[in-house]
Amino acid sequence: MKTRIIFFSFIIFIISTSCVSNKHTEITHIRNIDSTHVASKLYEVYKIDSINNYYLIYLRKDSQKYKVVSKMEYVPFGKKIKLGTKYDFSLESLFDVDISINGINVNPAHTSLVECIYVDKMTYVCIERNDSIFDLFRAKNLTGLYIHKAF
Repeated sequence: MKTRIIFFSFIIFIISTSCVSNKHTEITHIRNIDSTHVASKLYEVYKIDSINNYYLIYLRKDSQKYKVVSKMEYVPFGKKIKLGTKYDFSLESLFDVDISINGINVNPAHTSLVECIYVDKMTYVCIERNDSIFDLFRAKNLTGLYIHKAF
């Protein structure tokens, strides 16, 4: 039992320090999901929450749910998103990174051992398996709560 606790602590430590030491890991290793959802690119915003300096935007498309992390920023352009409205988000996974320890993939999308990711030194965001959210995303065309054309 003590060995398992040390192992899990080690995994959390490795992931925490790797996310803190490289703030842009989630941007450099990403998976674009737009190509897998060709029929309709519209996602409905069903919940907006926040933690520290980040918005958590919950989206629904068909029967799938998505959790988008967006840094709180005001921009003078774009359109502010609203609950219950559908938008054409350009999503990228924050978890599309191969994280292996002793040959075991500990990427949160592949294992239940890790459920959160640090987005800055003090803020971590978690997936919500109990609500069918198994990945975290960022939207290329979202700044704060303002949607705009993707760059």
